[in-house]
Amino acid sequence: MNTATLTIREANPETDYERLAVLISAASVQPVTAQHIRGWDKNNPSRQIRRRAVGINDDGQIVAYSVVVREARNVQFQRFYIGITVDETYRRQGIGTQMFDDAKAFATENGARELSSETLDNDADSLRFAEKRGYHIHTHSFASHLDLTGFDEKPYVHSILRAEASGIRFSTLAAEGNTPEVQFKLYTLNNQTAQDNPAADKREPFPTFEIFQHQVFNADWFNPNGQFLAIDGDKYVGLGAVALDGGIAYSAFTGVDKNYRGRGIAQTLKLLTIRYAIANGASALLTDNDSKNAAMLRVNRKFGFQPQVGTYGLRSKQNASGMARNVRIWLTL
Repeated sequence: MNTATLTIREANPETDYERLAVLISAASVQPVTAQHIRGWDKNNPSRQIRRRAVGINDDGQIVAYSVVVREARNVQFQRFYIGITVDETYRRQGIGTQMFDDAKAFATENGARELSSETLDNDADSLRFAEKRGYHIHTHSFASHLDLTGFDEKPYVHSILRAEASGIRFSTLAAEGNTPEVQFKLYTLNNQTAQDNPAADKREPFPTFEIFQHQVFNADWFNPNGQFLAIDGDKYVGLGAVALDGGIAYSAFTGVDKNYRGRGIAQTLKLLTIRYAIANGASALLTDNDSKNAAMLRVNRKFGFQPQVGTYGLRSKQNASGMARNVRIWLTL
């Protein structure tokens, strides 16, 4: 294999992001636009480290991309995310290795002790690249797609009656006022139900309220009308979050307090997000769930969600010195 000559530099948002969107989309379940990338850049709280870099060949073409991120919540563990993608035409020329080595060096210089990322489960080349470097599959999540054209809600409406008969009221963040106090109650429920997820990494720190406000409540996609709540008295016991992106809706998170499960709350929240998506012109609803989250996978199958390409989380068995590490790496090479 001949190693291609590559120049690596930081990405320029004004001149590079359209090309980056093409590269990222090729490695993603859903298409990404330059505007999406700019929105991610905007959503950058203090203490977060982020670098986007491009790999340029001798012809001046951007043929590869890398991103290195340490989220503010991961300062304690110095956990960095590395993502790499190489234009399919230019693979097997050593470009992926050069981009990874550069990204890893940046993370190391900034104190990285752990690395995390992901790869599509149908990308055998990327998986082989990672496995040759000592990585193994650690998690597996599934993307799912629900066609909303002609969706019939009648088989699912009974769940609303069942939940309401048990004393549950359904509302939205907008209807509850979307005040800092209300946001904090929703944040607390997000934290609690996220930790209850069977696939949750118990060492993974949940974002602080301030970071959550910045990354969620201030995000471009956020709409308080799309944050559905299940309420018992004045206690928030369930949530269903949905985001809109053109004609596509994304079910970002559905969670129910473990003491309130079995009452049809999750199914009701899912139905409310579907109604919201249809009312706002969406033709499809997308979501993803970890393979260990059997309960939510059952709910999605009940509504007719169809499985799509999934995602592997990969972990390293050991670092260069042979010491055990919790390291995950995502590559599209």
